Amino acid sequence: MPIDTNHLEREIRPLPLGRKNWLFCWTEVGAHAVAIVQTLIACCKLHDVNPFEYFVDVLVRVDTHPAERVNELTPREWAAARN
Repeated sequence: MPIDTNHLEREIRPLPLGRKNWLFCWTEVGAHAVAIVQTLIACCKLHDVNPFEYFVDVLVRVDTHPAERVNELTPREWAAARN
């Protein structure tokens, strides 16, 4: 067992650091969008996916991707399809 929790503190550090910035999302819709993006980034990290590559690929394909197969665009499914 490690003697410190620095690795865990580094993982959660962006949340408190951005808290002041998120106060100025102007609307609830903007705050909701920030929450969605942060959730996707956290899921990417969880599944060892580069968030930049994920967002580039998904944002290019989302317009033509069938709505009934939207689950294929989640980070977990996206990573599984890449392997």
